[in-house]
Amino acid sequence: MLFNQSRILVFSPLSETAILNGSIPISLPGIRVGSDGAVILAPEAQNLLASLLSPPEIALTGRRIGAIFLDPGHGGRDPGAIGRHTIDGTMQTLQEKDVVLEIGLQIADLLRATFPEKQILLSRETDRYLTLEERTTKANEIPLKENESILYVSIHANAAINSMARGFEVWYLPPDFRRQLIGPGDREVLSESVIPILNTILEEEITVESILLAQ
Repeated sequence: MLFNQSRILVFSPLSETAILNGSIPISLPGIRVGSDGAVILAPEAQNLLASLLSPPEIALTGRRIGAIFLDPGHGGRDPGAIGRHTIDGTMQTLQEKDVVLEIGLQIADLLRATFPEKQILLSRETDRYLTLEERTTKANEIPLKENESILYVSIHANAAINSMARGFEVWYLPPDFRRQLIGPGDREVLSESVIPILNTILEEEITVESILLAQ
């Protein structure tokens, strides 16, 4: 997967067709895997990738990510999942709220170093309790320009019945889940007949973007 500010290109050495922005097929011949496992691009493939992913002028005036909001789960009186492990003969207790806070703080530092022009914010930076409503309210109060959006990432460290479980999960709303995204203020200036259509288009756009972000 290769991407810039406005385009995401997914391709495989097993196919001569790449997918641009999740839905547009692009012919991309001249890709193979070398004996050492490295992906090798023929000159024509290199040129095509360069042309597709060079930052276009429109990216400067189109939609952009203005803020990334990290939400370490739990906190305060809510410990989240609790793990107990014996280390060097001593029982150690690990609480989810502490793990995800440390992860959130480290990710925030990395994002600020990588994207100094963006707002990088956290729902909490200490061991404090916040309701779900307080977390989303803080995100919605972030000042943005008209063409900017927020990435909201909730961080958890889930427990599992299977003690051998490893790895990570990325959750997003499934494509068949639909919400009412057109707010009361929008209804005052929109015809009731077009609201369901616009809502479906907006929900589809957000769903596709969420899936791409999760990937």
